[in-house]
This record gives sequence, structure tokens and C-alpha cells, in this order.
Amino acid sequence: MARHRYAVQLRWSDMDVQAHVNNVQYLRFLEDARVQMLVHLGRPGQMMETGQVTVRHEIDYVAPLLFRVEPILVDTWVERIGRTSYVLGYEILDHDGTVFARARSVMVCFDPTTGCKIPIEASVRSGLKAYFDDGDVVDLIRGSGATSASEGL
Repeated sequence: MARHRYAVQLRWSDMDVQAHVNNVQYLRFLEDARVQMLVHLGRPGQMMETGQVTVRHEIDYVAPLLFRVEPILVDTWVERIGRTSYVLGYEILDHDGTVFARARSVMVCFDPTTGCKIPIEASVRSGLKAYFDDGDVVDLIRGSGATSASEGL
């Protein structure tokens, strides 16, 4: 299907003494975008009941992100689905396409009562497959339709 696009309003408290967004805030942006993607799939409750945990984050900071009034964008997509885990890719960017960061998260499904890893349920796997990156963006800012990544986001 496509990448999921989520708009994030920067807060003044996101800034640090160097007058740019503090690196810790990027994890919040990723979490917000990831949760909104799951909400868009219509399965947040079931996915939370099943149990998921982030076991790894990687972030490459590409350009400094300075405070702005207009929201930034976080694109999220699925890079890989395994038996018990999946990998999400992200780009934090501006409306003109300037990329501030690229990131990756590894998520593992587990049984909350036993704490043991469990296979990804078929319905969850199917929902995640909808977000394998094909270059299109589900633009929830302008509407619910997909737009081509080449149409000047």
C-alpha cells in the first residue's frame, strides 16, 4: 500500500539550549506516528492487548530541526515482517521534502501474561503488510486518499 503520514506540532519545550529540537524528542515523534499508524489500521486495541514492545531504535540525524510553527511530518512504513517481530522505517521531514532524520524500530509481539514472545497474529500481519513501502503516501493531513510521492509533498 503506502507509507503512513502523520503531522507533528512542535512544542517550545522540544527545544534544547542549542535552539534545535532535542534528540530525545525524536523518539516521541516516532512513537506518536507509530501509534497513529496502528489506529489507522483500525487495530490499536487488539495490538495493545496482544502486547508489543520496542526492542531497538536507530536514528540518523540528517539535518538540524529548528523550531517552527508549521507541523513537521513523520512517514512510517513496514520494512520487514518476521515470525514474532516487525521492523518499521521512518522519515521525519518538512513539507518541502527536507529530511531531518531517518529511523528504524524493531517491534516484538509478546504475551503480556507470560512475558514470552509470540507469533504475529494473521490479522495483524495482514494489516502490517498494507504498509510495505511502495512509494505512495497515505496523506492524513490533506485527506484519506493516497498521493504519489513524486507529486511534491
